[in-house]
Amino acid sequence: MIRRLLLALCGLALLAGAALIGAALATPPDSHHHESGGNIMPSAVDVGFLQDMIVHHQQAVTMSEIVRSGAGVEIAGLADVLRGNQLLEIGQMTGFLQVWDKPLISSIAPMDWMSGGAEGHQAHHDGSQHDAMPGMATQEQLNRLGELAGSAKEVYFLQLMVRHHQGGVLMADYAATHAATPQVKALAQRIAVEQSKENQQLTAFLGQRDP
Repeated sequence: MIRRLLLALCGLALLAGAALIGAALATPPDSHHHESGGNIMPSAVDVGFLQDMIVHHQQAVTMSEIVRSGAGVEIAGLADVLRGNQLLEIGQMTGFLQVWDKPLISSIAPMDWMSGGAEGHQAHHDGSQHDAMPGMATQEQLNRLGELAGSAKEVYFLQLMVRHHQGGVLMADYAATHAATPQVKALAQRIAVEQSKENQQLTAFLGQRDP
């Protein structure tokens, strides 16, 4: 059962890679033309989503790297798949921002691009930039993940990652609807679908370990 779940996640990662690369080659963003010239310029939603989702993905990479030490082979393999998928998407999002000559790091508050998003999420956290994004783990939670071992570490990682993906889907759904460029709309749609599917797998792993 676990082997099938890992194979399914590997398949999702490979399909995501092919889709992302194909989209990037087929519809590259062009910062030298305006909408009247056939290319739609990125809006605040496009840029803000990419900037914040890069940070969001980077934390998923960090959690995946932390859990590999002290977890079993199965969860370590799962973490490798998730890490690879997140890094692939970070690469594309970084590429879009660079071609559009936009900064990789936002100069405004996280989630400002998502109407009403920041206020609704900051109420549940301590107000730091990372915590303002839905699903982000706190530094204390990351520290705890690093301190745990064995089954306790695996369960905590899965719990954090499920919540993290839920937040990512929320952000991606908004961008898929409100972004201006077809590139970001398509990317956001893929992220929402992929992370929803990954959450099904994560939940299945969690169900095997939860008391």
